[in-house]
Amino acid sequence: MIRIDDIEAGTCWSAPDAPDLGEPDLPTCDPHGLLADGPHPFALDAPESRNFYATVDGYTRCVVGEEPARADLELLAPEGAVVAELRTCAVVLGEQVLRVWPHRWSTDHRLVVPAADGAAAFEVGGGAPVKWAVERALALSQRLGVPVLVARRHVLLPHGAWPAPVLPDGPAQVDDTTAWQADDAPPFDPPPLRDCCHPAAPELGPPLLSTAHDDVARFYATNHGHTAALLEDAVPAFDPYRRIPMGYTTLRLQEKRAIVHAGRVLRIWPLAHERPSAEERDESYRLTVGPGEQGEWIRDLTGEPTLATALRAALVLSARAGVTVLVSRDLEERDWH
Repeated sequence: MIRIDDIEAGTCWSAPDAPDLGEPDLPTCDPHGLLADGPHPFALDAPESRNFYATVDGYTRCVVGEEPARADLELLAPEGAVVAELRTCAVVLGEQVLRVWPHRWSTDHRLVVPAADGAAAFEVGGGAPVKWAVERALALSQRLGVPVLVARRHVLLPHGAWPAPVLPDGPAQVDDTTAWQADDAPPFDPPPLRDCCHPAAPELGPPLLSTAHDDVARFYATNHGHTAALLEDAVPAFDPYRRIPMGYTTLRLQEKRAIVHAGRVLRIWPLAHERPSAEERDESYRLTVGPGEQGEWIRDLTGEPTLATALRAALVLSARAGVTVLVSRDLEERDWH
């Protein structure tokens, strides 16, 4: 068995006792059969890393030989949608890494989770380097009982903007002005998250996964935990240098945008804070997964391009894993060591 710390961009690995996965259930975005003859993205016998394409509707099979022409790729998505080019990096199942293909180093890894037992497929960001993405993929696979593909997102083809899909449970459309709360949600006791302050400081504000505040909260996070929800007056008075221990980590200031629980949107807050830098970055939404019956089990998942797409992933993940998911937006980030 390969060690997680040994997995790098140049690693090539095949588990000697890998099971036959068949073709895990992925929705297609290729109704015209542009890549119908290619191998499935989860195919373990592929001799090398291969490209495939994704839209908000699904995935193609892998490219063999010459890449499709740009005009042909426009057939994969309706006007106004985005086509993403992905490249296979690794496949995991349960506690086992089944396959790792050599690939170029990337900061943008995606975790592709197939549909199973009537539950929808979904995709989330796995972060970087690839060993961290594989670690998150293993956690997802163990909880959900399905294989997970780690893919490097190579490029987003400029075919349009990300659409704002209709949510199955929530407002009809979601954008940066949406403020919404479920009227018929059952009583919700927010599960605790690990506090990154030392000593722990729950008195700073409401629990981070709480829906019981009207102001748009911000919070600090590291790889070791999160602060409580900091309401408007609390952020200027909070000194992270005194309260949050440094280490081999990153300190992020994030804006709390939504809470999703067990497949239901409980509350959405509107965008209220601008980034300190004038430079806008894509992929600014994160999913923080609350503890389930087995306790905390995964770090933040990263890289959703809009609130609507982040909510859609959070809905499926929370329903399949039975957990609470916080959707937040990155505001500021700095090295913290």
